[in-house]
This record gives sequence, structure tokens and C-alpha cells, in this order.
Amino acid sequence: MIIKLRDGDESAPLFLFPGAGADARELSALASSMRSSRPMLGVELLPSGARNAIPLTVASIADACFREISAVQQHGPYCLAGYSFGGLVAIEVARLLKNSEQEVGLLALIDTVYDHRYWPKSQFLISQARRICWHVRRIRTLPLREATSEFNHRLRRLRLRLHDRHERRTPPEPALTTASADSAQERCSAAMKSYIPAHYPGKIIVLRAEDEDFACDPARL
Repeated sequence: MIIKLRDGDESAPLFLFPGAGADARELSALASSMRSSRPMLGVELLPSGARNAIPLTVASIADACFREISAVQQHGPYCLAGYSFGGLVAIEVARLLKNSEQEVGLLALIDTVYDHRYWPKSQFLISQARRICWHVRRIRTLPLREATSEFNHRLRRLRLRLHDRHERRTPPEPALTTASADSAQERCSAAMKSYIPAHYPGKIIVLRAEDEDFACDPARL
């Protein structure tokens, strides 16, 4: 479903893709603050075509969104912007548009990262070093018992990330659950973990919030 977030004076709208919560209304404040005369349309990430897909994947979400966007705007250039998980969907929608010989005038990603298993090695190592330094500084301020528990917890998380990174050649299949079994957040998060990034034949604008820290620069990814 496509919902109107803001009116505009131009004919071609800007399609906004929300995060893993899948609710386009979360982007209302962002749409209101943008300095653009384009209409702002929010793209629900679980339209009927994707909601019933088992398993749910970024590709199945993008395919359903592509059909809905094409029904609203029949010809390019298309302007797409995705927030967080929605950025991955926006990339795949843009790819479908290009495959249909349609022009993509804008593809922007806002705070979008993919699963750390597929990060370039240098960026993965930098991110882990930053995480370790950040957690060590915080743990040093805790009482001894709490610090010990937190240290062990963070060590287990680090081991899990290293293990996942080592096993990245065999990505997990999305869980075969019914559409109503999990929340939208859980289903989209599972879809992200099975998503393997591929080259996109076009320009991408990458934006990041000043107060977010993924321990890795999204633009470098």
C-alpha cells in the first residue's frame, strides 16, 4: 500500500521506504522536514503480495513494492529513498525498475547497513575494534559484579559475530513461518539476515544521522 505523507507541487513523487517495522507512517516527520516540492509517498513494506510470502525475503518485498509503485507512477524517472532496512528494499526496487528499462532519477539510503557477515574485511575489523573500545570504557564505570556480567555478555556476542562471519558462505534460509506467526519487525529482520548485497549499476546517495553509530560508515559499505 502507498500512503500520502505530504503533498507537493511536482508531478513525480519521492517514494520513501520505512525501516524493519514496515510502517510508512514512521517517516511522516522526515517527509515534513524535507526541503523539496515533490509529493512524499510512503511505501508499506508488507503489501498483500509480500505479506503472504513464505519465506519473506528482501526480493519478495521489493517485487510487491515495485508493482505498487508502478501502478502509481507509470514512467520514470523514479525517486526512491529508504530508511534503514527500507534502504535494502529501495535498492532492489531500483534494480527492478532498471531491468524494466525505467530511469531511476534518485536512489538514497538513510542509515542503511546490511548484515555484518558480508561487510568488507577491513570495515568489519574496524567496527569490532570500535565496539570493543566503546564497551570497555562503559564497563569500567560499572560495579565489579555488574561489570563482570557485562564483560562476559559482550564477549559471547563478539564470539557469535566472529562465528557468523566465518560461516557467511552459507547464509541461513529465512524461517518458514506463517505470515501471522511473527511481527513485521521480526520477519523483516530475518529477511535482512538472508540478504546478500550485490552490485547496483547506478548512483547511490548515502546519508547517515549524526547521532547514530553503527561502528562502521554506511557509505564505505
